[in-house]
Amino acid sequence: MKPKKEFLSASALSPFSASRPHPPSDELIVSLITRPEELEQLAIHLARCPAIALDTESNGFYAYYEKVCLIQISDGRVSYIIDPLELGDCLPLKPLLESPDIEKIMHDGVNDVSGLYRDFGIRIDNLFDTAVACRLLGRKRRSLAALVEDYLGIRINKKGQQYNWGSRPLKDSHIEYAALDVHYLLIIAQRLKDELAERGLLELAYEKSRGVARSTVPERSFPPDGYTRIKGFWDLGEDERRIVKGLYRWRDFLARRWDRAPFRVMPDIALVELAVMKPADESDLRGLKGIPRRFKKGGLARELLRVIKEWQGV
Repeated sequence: MKPKKEFLSASALSPFSASRPHPPSDELIVSLITRPEELEQLAIHLARCPAIALDTESNGFYAYYEKVCLIQISDGRVSYIIDPLELGDCLPLKPLLESPDIEKIMHDGVNDVSGLYRDFGIRIDNLFDTAVACRLLGRKRRSLAALVEDYLGIRINKKGQQYNWGSRPLKDSHIEYAALDVHYLLIIAQRLKDELAERGLLELAYEKSRGVARSTVPERSFPPDGYTRIKGFWDLGEDERRIVKGLYRWRDFLARRWDRAPFRVMPDIALVELAVMKPADESDLRGLKGIPRRFKKGGLARELLRVIKEWQGV
């Protein structure tokens, strides 16, 4: 079963105050929040909810300096997609997400918790993490998609996992993907809580979830010896290893300047290929299949050849 979709404005808000979440509707109702007045109105609405489902989408797979690009919240009826890149400020969410009176349901929330603190100074309080519950229950299938299928008999599409969430405009398919991450989460959490309570593990789940809420993930940093972990590095000769080291450092410099994940600037396999082939001019570069096109001519090509020459002679 695939939920029907309905997109509505942020003005169509109504309080949700049931003590236990209702089974999710077969209709996916989505509200995209892109204006400050919408966010303020939403925060007032959500402050009346006993529990909310929470998730985020970030661009760490694409950018060097990762940032939270979407915040998804469900009140059990509507999935609200909050766009920090449009809003610039998510201050109205801070009292809500830090309130001990409102339970936040997340699935494997370590990165989400860290991103919310890094970008907005938000410290999540009163968290229940469904991934923690899965581990305590000894579940082998722990992904959110698996939980939705096992408990509700619904298969959800997870093809958007590697989407560049920092790009705009968002497509409807990407908004739907983000909304589904919270659409079923409240009812899934209740099913897991019931199982935990039966086994006397519910308090332990909350304790471990508090640990998740306090967790932090270090920002991307440059590991100076990271080149030694590139596949094939130790099969190279000493001269080629030096070239890989130099290219690795140069790639990180470009990644920071362009705000791109290093492997999206140039893949590891290309560093090894360049070290082995040792191109001397642009015509040599054009003959290498694994090298991104941007490095085969012009200023980047000349800079690349300079790096190879310098480190070859070290």
